[in-house]
Amino acid sequence: MTVSVEELTGDAAWVQFYPNPTRTDDMLNIATSAANGLASWEAFDVTGKRIGGFDSLGGVRQLTLDVAAWSPGIHVIRVTTQDGFTTTGRVVIHN
Repeated sequence: MTVSVEELTGDAAWVQFYPNPTRTDDMLNIATSAANGLASWEAFDVTGKRIGGFDSLGGVRQLTLDVAAWSPGIHVIRVTTQDGFTTTGRVVIHN
C-alpha cells in the first residue's frame, strides 16, 4: 500500500507499506520518498491498542518491522516524517 503525503507537504512524497497483506512469519517494510526521511512510527490493532512503535528513527527512508508477535487482522500504522507530517496506512496480517 502506498499513501501519498503530497496534500500535506506540497511535495510529491509517499509512504509505502509492503508486502501488504503480509504474514506473521514475514517482515513488514516501511519506505518513504520524503526528503528528510521518517522520524517515528506507531502501530495499532483493530481495537486501537498500541502494539508497537519507535520515535527516534533519525531520518531513515526505509525500515523493516518484525510482525511475528502481531495478531492476524487489520492494523493501522502511523508514520511521521522528520518534517513533522503524519500519515496512516492499513496493513493486513494473516497466518
